[in-house]
Amino acid sequence: MAAISVIVATCDRPARLGQALRHIVAAAAAVGGAPIVVADNGLEPAAAAAEAAGAGAIRYLRTAPRNKPRALNAAIAAAETDWLAFTDDDTLPDAEWLKAGQAFAARGLCRVFGGRIEAGPPPEALPAWMRPDAQGEYPGHGVFVRYRPLRESGLLRPQDPVPYGANFFARREVFREHGGYDERLWACCGRAALGAEDGELGQRLRRRGEPIGYCRETLVVHPVHAERCRWGAQLRLAFYYGWRDPLVEFDPHRPLLEGYRLRQLGRWTARALWRRCRGAEAAAFADALKAARAAGALLCRGSRAYRRRAAQMRRAEETGGT
Repeated sequence: MAAISVIVATCDRPARLGQALRHIVAAAAAVGGAPIVVADNGLEPAAAAAEAAGAGAIRYLRTAPRNKPRALNAAIAAAETDWLAFTDDDTLPDAEWLKAGQAFAARGLCRVFGGRIEAGPPPEALPAWMRPDAQGEYPGHGVFVRYRPLRESGLLRPQDPVPYGANFFARREVFREHGGYDERLWACCGRAALGAEDGELGQRLRRRGEPIGYCRETLVVHPVHAERCRWGAQLRLAFYYGWRDPLVEFDPHRPLLEGYRLRQLGRWTARALWRRCRGAEAAAFADALKAARAAGALLCRGSRAYRRRAAQMRRAEETGGT
């Protein structure tokens, strides 16, 4: 089986990092040990949490604050194995996570693949407007994180979503050939760049024809954080996601003012208000999130951030870069 290094970028969440690392250490023990690299881009160092969780088995890197792509690239450069496994600092990888990843990598289907992500159990005091729908799906952005694009392991289809960074495997040579995580995202998006680096990388690899796989057996649980189960927090996240969508999925041929988004914004805002007045809190919440995301995308198109991103993409196209 191929040796795998684990990479975790962290930012000012020492308690959650410590919990995640304890699960990662257990998964590493199941494959006879695996190097673990923690790249800390927080304002306050988290070395103590990493040391306590790993008892010296973890390599700790301190990188420039508030730039997750730069932290990930530093960890990639520091890793020494051919295969790299990525997860977040607030996840709970399964004990068989790395073992299943090694087995899928050995099949030789692809050099890049994502794994299954399931949401942890919700808080006991879950608001009524965040309860599941008839299909058992929960609403909300960044709360009930799931990734399960296929029923069985295999290669992703073009219409399938690209893997999430919370459960991602790749050979180091992929980063040498296609470039690392895009460190320019923070300059463009500001705080909205958080979490955008994995989508941008996945879309770039797909555009360049790199086969991307999915391994259902590599399971990571993403806990549900109670502080995100609020209307205000959810609307902010939806707006951030809408703001960064045009920057991550940049298309120079799309018009600056998209009429259909204006119509969507008006329709979803009106429906959210109407449904809330009628007491349909869950339906109103779902429409409000759609409206907030559409508003973010519309405002982004007229921003300096969008113009900077357009200039970056033009320069990259001219020079053959990322």
